[in-house]
Amino acid sequence: MLTPLKWQFSKLFPLKLVLLNKQDSYTLIKIVNMDTLKKFELMEKIVRELEDLQHSQQAIIQKIGKIEVDNIELGDKKLDKDLPDMHQRVADNLDSIVDILAYFADKTQNFGNKNNVDALKEQQSINEATGH
Repeated sequence: MLTPLKWQFSKLFPLKLVLLNKQDSYTLIKIVNMDTLKKFELMEKIVRELEDLQHSQQAIIQKIGKIEVDNIELGDKKLDKDLPDMHQRVADNLDSIVDILAYFADKTQNFGNKNNVDALKEQQSINEATGH
């Protein structure tokens, strides 16, 4: 549990946190580290979901392609007319997903590097093992 914190105001820094003791400092660092790790884990989760979405779109494109091939033999006019447009729309969506995934995976990696997430994870493991 957090102990009371004292807030100071100044012209240069409108809000400055003054810690009352060493335990407050440790607790605040622990909270910041947890928030950073939680944010990173959420970012990683989004990357995984985007990857899953990418794979799903690729599977849909493959299925549409199979239907198009099967329809060559069948020759249904409606399928001949509509499937190529459907195929193109899904392919366009896949391109968008690939772009977003590349952007967000890079952003996640940069966030992890900037915040030294590996060290934070290690410290969290140590804290959990020692009961802090």
